[in-house]
Amino acid sequence: MSGQVLIVDEVATNRIVLKVKLASAKYDVVQSMSVKDAIAQIDQKCPDVVVMDLGFPDLGAVTLCQHIRTSFPDVPIIVTATHESSDDKIAAFAAGADEVLLKPLNETLLLARIRSLLRAKDAASELKLRDDTKRALGFAEQATNFEAPSTVSLITAPPAASQRWTSVLTSVSGIKTIKLHIDDVFEVGSGASHSDVFVLDAASLSTVRAMQLVSELRSRKDTRLATIVVVLSDTQPDIAAMALDLGANDVLPYPFEDQELRLRIHTQVRRKQQQDRLRKGVSDGLNAAVTDPLTGLFNRRYAMPHLERIAERAKESGREFAVMMLDIDHFKSVNDKYGHRAGDAVLIEVARRLRNNLRLIDLIARVGGEEFLVTLPETTQEEAEIAAQRLRSVVDDTPFHIPQLGMPVPVTLSIGVAMSGDEALLTPPFDHLFGRADAALYSAKNAGRNTVEISASAA
Repeated sequence: MSGQVLIVDEVATNRIVLKVKLASAKYDVVQSMSVKDAIAQIDQKCPDVVVMDLGFPDLGAVTLCQHIRTSFPDVPIIVTATHESSDDKIAAFAAGADEVLLKPLNETLLLARIRSLLRAKDAASELKLRDDTKRALGFAEQATNFEAPSTVSLITAPPAASQRWTSVLTSVSGIKTIKLHIDDVFEVGSGASHSDVFVLDAASLSTVRAMQLVSELRSRKDTRLATIVVVLSDTQPDIAAMALDLGANDVLPYPFEDQELRLRIHTQVRRKQQQDRLRKGVSDGLNAAVTDPLTGLFNRRYAMPHLERIAERAKESGREFAVMMLDIDHFKSVNDKYGHRAGDAVLIEVARRLRNNLRLIDLIARVGGEEFLVTLPETTQEEAEIAAQRLRSVVDDTPFHIPQLGMPVPVTLSIGVAMSGDEALLTPPFDHLFGRADAALYSAKNAGRNTVEISASAA
């Protein structure tokens, strides 16, 4: 399953129709017909996403949004509405909703929105997970309340639109705004490389040009970590879905109320700051103690308490995680034949390739001379095997170019995979789980190396 979605709607027909759409996309769907029941369900087991109807009496949907934001601040909330009402829409956003969609729901846009929100949720969850790990290691520091002003860049062609949006955004605290013409975004000195959030006026562009710009922003080194908000005509739900899947963080339907723009930008700025803390957090006062100085990967000291956090989360969610042991084949012969400097270069490049082919939430650590540990949270056995084969291939497919040798060096990996399985395996020090992964690794070695083996007890 891709995650659990809670549908909250007092109309049974609405719940059934929405459940069919979500279940066909492989989401685990649970339902509630009242705000009271929904609060009880969420407090007992929080879902990954909440989709709620705005039509409950006495501002029930707003109350539910506020409860979720207070108790579970990182859970995505999508509100659905039968009629367009600016006041109700703004109230929902102010209470913490991530999106308000009009019925009948466009299935393509709905699913794209859920995927986008889940990606954002992963970053928030990983931040908390890494903070928990730092505390377990005794490295937690007092968090600072200071945040440098975030830069929001408006990418738009029509001067009138630019002027209006700039005026609206100046009222959002904690940001500064710059204006970029569409043709100047990637010019040296444009300011794009320092932007935290891009607001792209796609309504004035052709679809192809707008989507190209989203893709460019997401792929270029200087802008790939920025947040992207795309402004599109409210008659283009399929294009909005495409923008989200290309990497946009939010899509704002045009025309819009000024307050909606303020609230959406405030949310995106907060999330961007959260992601920045995630990327920076481990390095501040922690890197030297918990990272391998050669490869820059985490070491065993970090990996073990972090794995405990992953196991605790697996117990709570009921979802398995995968553990991989990876070993460089014939590494001793590389050292013997080419020298230790070449061996170090191989280790560094293997680490780089592995790290670049894993998700942000995955754990990778160097736990021995040429041995690596990878843990994949919330992963099925099929997904783990696909990931292992990808890691094996990314090392095997391209020979390593060692600067001092002037010749390519072939390098391969053997990989053993074990699934967390039943709850008995989720207790530190995880000897049984590591034993299964090690056994699978030895099987891969005995099978001729450069192979992936899955623990027999997990098959």
